[in-house]
Amino acid sequence: MNPKRIEKLASMCPDVVTYSIDLKVLKSKISEMEHYEQRFMEQMQRLKWMLEHKASNLMIMNLCSLISTAEIKKLRIEMNIPVVKGRIVMPSIDVRVRVLKAWSKSEKEPDLFIRYQLLIDEFPDYSLAQLHSIINDVKFFGV
Repeated sequence: MNPKRIEKLASMCPDVVTYSIDLKVLKSKISEMEHYEQRFMEQMQRLKWMLEHKASNLMIMNLCSLISTAEIKKLRIEMNIPVVKGRIVMPSIDVRVRVLKAWSKSEKEPDLFIRYQLLIDEFPDYSLAQLHSIINDVKFFGV
């Protein structure tokens, strides 16, 4: 019997069919949903900040797992911030070393987003895409 037929039967015979709601499970599911919505809204705020600081889509996807590519594209259009195409211009070796040292100093911070905020505060002339590339440059780490 499909749900529509059960619903019809319930409306015809209220004394035969009853519904049961497990309040404990319902409260748990509501709490999960609220937590998800809160995390999603936080990640949307982070997305706006990252777009303002010229983060790549790859970086955004790595830091904001709840955000879809469609949402990134939509917000880019709304904010009039297109995707930067082509190779990222890397700063001098001296700047890269300073960035890596600053990144190392913040390693006790477990939230990568906050670490990038600290980094952009220290290096405001560079985009998040540049800073992200420096940090993930395999030549410096020999990976």
